[in-house]
Amino acid sequence: MRRGRKSQEERLLELFRSRPNEWIPLPAILRLGIAQYNARVRELREAGHTIRNKTEWRDGVRNSWFLYEPAAPAEGGTE
Repeated sequence: MRRGRKSQEERLLELFRSRPNEWIPLPAILRLGIAQYNARVRELREAGHTIRNKTEWRDGVRNSWFLYEPAAPAEGGTE
């Protein structure tokens, strides 16, 4: 991780990790000031993170949500 300000990718991952398995509305992501949020989501997916998305039309407006699915713990780990 870089020192100083967090990257947009780091801030987005922090949001996802704070709300695992919860549909996060796009406005919550946009409040982070992330430019090209789809590119950041793609980068996280390419890094191995499972992120789902869905869209739905409500009253003529397209709404989007994203869901972060944390990796399952490896079996057979030490206790």
